[in-house]
Amino acid sequence: MVLVEPSTQNAGKLRSVPTTINYLARNCPEPYVNNGDFSKNRLPLEKVEVNILDADAFPTPPTLEIEGFCSVPHKIDLPDLADSREAAASYRESLLPLLKAMTGADELVMAQFCVVRRQELTAIEKDIEKTVGADFVHWDVTDIGIEQVTDYFYARPSRPGMRRMALYNIWKLLSVGPTNLPLAVCDARSVRPEDITAGPAYFPSVDGDVDTGFFHPNDHFRWAYFSKLTSNDVLIFKQYDTDPTQPKMVPHSAFNDPSCPPGAAPRISIESRCMAYWY
Repeated sequence: MVLVEPSTQNAGKLRSVPTTINYLARNCPEPYVNNGDFSKNRLPLEKVEVNILDADAFPTPPTLEIEGFCSVPHKIDLPDLADSREAAASYRESLLPLLKAMTGADELVMAQFCVVRRQELTAIEKDIEKTVGADFVHWDVTDIGIEQVTDYFYARPSRPGMRRMALYNIWKLLSVGPTNLPLAVCDARSVRPEDITAGPAYFPSVDGDVDTGFFHPNDHFRWAYFSKLTSNDVLIFKQYDTDPTQPKMVPHSAFNDPSCPPGAAPRISIESRCMAYWY
């Protein structure tokens, strides 16, 4: 499969939301994030006005193989998911059949943690990390970072002959939707290698850094979000892929949705990550 550049011909006809997104400031060439103490961050941000397309209005739904992201139904009855380590473990297990069916991977390895993001909470706990939404444009891992996260959080391939590996982020809304702080994802076809500004992100749980991708403002990025996403769905997006014919990186960021009806419940969401191997 050959990746095709995203078309802007019909972009003006699609529903979009005018808002702002936080990019890495142009005067910061060496960003740094400390997930244990945000006061130590070296992360000056620059607000940029953008139009975020409504992916639920696309004539053809986005896919992992084209844009690098998709929304799929996933209903699970775990009312204490935001607060229970046991429920989080059950949730991760429930994702495996879905990811297996979607990717066809020979082996799936879930990271043994979830990140619960609360719009009104900043504390971080072991196993289930609880923090505010990540409201700046980033990509979880670079070519260097993929090796680091594999060592920290995933098992290496269980047998020789691996021909492909990919990393997926699975994002689920737990609060009552819609939310005024949804997640925006960037069409992988609109991202260029030279757009990336690499920098370390420190994780206290492993006492180590992961090389992460940050981004200065870019007019050619094509942003989207799913306006109809509920707690009965999951948003899946690509964070790495060794197959050069597949999307590799989907920058993402929380953003304020001015079209959200007033009185929306504060956002609670959960993130999980999965490494996939093909032999």
